[in-house]
Order: sequence, then structure tokens, then C-alpha cells
Amino acid sequence: MLTLIRGLPNTGKSTLAQSIRSNTDVRLETDQFFIHPHTREYCFDMSYLLFAHQWTRQQCKMWLNNRYNVIVSNTFIAFWEIA
Repeated sequence: MLTLIRGLPNTGKSTLAQSIRSNTDVRLETDQFFIHPHTREYCFDMSYLLFAHQWTRQQCKMWLNNRYNVIVSNTFIAFWEIA
């Protein structure tokens, strides 16, 4: 099952996703792409935003193909972003 959570920045999307997530669900956000794997530091770089969205889509497809429930939280302001 795929659950999409959309909303403007700082409206609680991540908090809601975390609160409805079970131990077997996968929670994805494009911001995760910008977290350094070793330091866990958030380092946003606008020049990588397209790659970050592609990474999120690829991760989502991979987990869904492996029969996991996936929760994606993002702004999804435009319809094409949801599609």
C-alpha cells in the first residue's frame, strides 16, 4: 500500500507519517537524500533536488515491489509532483 502525505512546509507531514508508521512500513521523504550517511547532518543543495526526487521515486518503487507499505511525505504542491 502506498500512502501519500502532502502539505505545505512545516505543517507536520513528517510527524504524521511517523505517527502512522508501523514497524514494517517504510517512510520516505526527499529530504532523506540530503542527510549525510555518517554524520546524519542535513546538507540541502538545490542543485541536487532533481536527483533527490528521482531517488525518492526509485526507493518507493523498490520497496513497493518488495511488498512493503510505503509512506511518502512531501509538499506535492503541484499535481504532477504527485503523479
